[in-house]
Amino acid sequence: MSDITEMIPESISDIEILERLTPLQNQSYVLPVGDDETHADVLERHTLEDILRGEPNTYLGSEFSENVNHYFAPGIYVRELHMDKGMILVGHRHSTETINTLLKGKVALIEDGKLIYREAPFTYVTPAKHRKAAYVIEDVIWQNVFSSDETDVEILEDILVEKSPALVEFEVQMELRKLIKEKEELSCL
Repeated sequence: MSDITEMIPESISDIEILERLTPLQNQSYVLPVGDDETHADVLERHTLEDILRGEPNTYLGSEFSENVNHYFAPGIYVRELHMDKGMILVGHRHSTETINTLLKGKVALIEDGKLIYREAPFTYVTPAKHRKAAYVIEDVIWQNVFSSDETDVEILEDILVEKSPALVEFEVQMELRKLIKEKEELSCL
């Protein structure tokens, strides 16, 4: 894992963005910790732990499904995400190379331990297994383009997304909470 603390920010805004994108790594962990965690992995784990603790203003990306559009053409799947200024997002690790297109807005990304600014229009390819964390500086429209003939979004997620151990455990804990709540509601009847 590259060390983000080696980077020297050039302005106060860089420092503020780094603070938002770099959680304290010495906090106690509720979810599993991988030996080769990237900064995006650490941020994701801390965000999921915040949700489990009921922290306000902390959300899982799937809760913003109305901000995601899906487009299909023969052999092509495009996932388009609309993100509001001030959001912090951790991208999934994809199983294949991905074309990323920033259609609108400006973001600060932590990629490979470096703070990078991207402004629309901008397109680049990320390799398989790549992961990034983003702070939205201006409202953004971001597209991921994949090669696939599949048109079922749930199946595409199973094929293209490699969930971290923390996300898998989080989903298990959330499902258990849901079952407990349903059982409690049934016992009140």
